[in-house]
Amino acid sequence: MNRKIIFVLVALCIFVTLFYLQGILLSGAESEPEEKAKEETVPVLEMVRDRNKAELVDAHDYKVVDVLKSEYMRENYDSQKDIEIGEGARYRESIKAKRKVKASTISNISDDDYMVLSLNQDEVPYYYEEENNQFLNALPLKPGNLISFLSTTSTKPDTDYSNRRGELVSRVIINDAKVLKVVKDDASEEKASYALIIALSVSDILKLEMARKLGDVQIIHSGLVSGNLTFKSSDILGTKHTIRELRGNDSQ
Repeated sequence: MNRKIIFVLVALCIFVTLFYLQGILLSGAESEPEEKAKEETVPVLEMVRDRNKAELVDAHDYKVVDVLKSEYMRENYDSQKDIEIGEGARYRESIKAKRKVKASTISNISDDDYMVLSLNQDEVPYYYEEENNQFLNALPLKPGNLISFLSTTSTKPDTDYSNRRGELVSRVIINDAKVLKVVKDDASEEKASYALIIALSVSDILKLEMARKLGDVQIIHSGLVSGNLTFKSSDILGTKHTIRELRGNDSQ
């Protein structure tokens, strides 16, 4: 009697186990595995090297990385498309490598604080306007360019250049002045007017104002002239005088 009961119980356990396993296998075969939902990512800018306040922004300073949207929202990042980095842009603050770039970190030329960031400790912004400069028409300036001021003066007070042979001297009076902003007026087809805002020291401003009162001043790209350039009209007129004297002696 006991053996029959034990046999029935064992058979019942085997049957229940087989039924349970069959249910698991059938449900696994009939239902397809659900794909785990992927979280959306957002492209942001991440620094690859340290940069200091007021330094120019370079494309090699940062890289584009994708971060999870949850992290993007939690850390209050700015996406790549929300960050404007124009030509000549500067950093408003120092930033370390691995840090994410925010729109507030970048100062562009059109921003109010850009000029202040572009000035060195002993410099102030100086407004300079010039018309029909052939050098600028051929090689237009842009913010960050360096320019030199070329002054032409005479030891004679006469304003007529034709009466100042051998007295005219052209020299570079200011070298490597930094252009902060360029405003070009193309309203006139004959003359192109340039208004520049330049970073100069107070002593350079006084020197420039004096040179403009004494003679002519022109600006030129610094890379085209050396800082110690000096040219005298006698370098040209002296040769012409010698030729005239030789011809005069021949006719006699």
